[in-house]
Amino acid sequence: MERHLAERDWKELRALHPVALDRFCECALAEIAATMSDTSRGNHERYLAVCKLIEDRDHQLQNAFDDMRRRLRRKRQALVQHCVRQRRHRTPPEASL
Repeated sequence: MERHLAERDWKELRALHPVALDRFCECALAEIAATMSDTSRGNHERYLAVCKLIEDRDHQLQNAFDDMRRRLRRKRQALVQHCVRQRRHRTPPEASL
């Protein structure tokens, strides 16, 4: 049986989503600015570092903020699988016969 979040909880989660997204982007932009202003590196090296940083943060952004319902479902499935594996390890083999 699949459990659902209460509507009130979804409303709170949706309200926090833009705030969390804005903070994530603020941190990413600060990292980019710090990388760009690092004069100990050459221009090309800084450019490559910024590209890599954007790629990494974009991946994190997708994992954190894309389709909350799908992500929650995947996390719930992973938790169930983990619990099943833990139970198998604790249950003596003869008990499962």
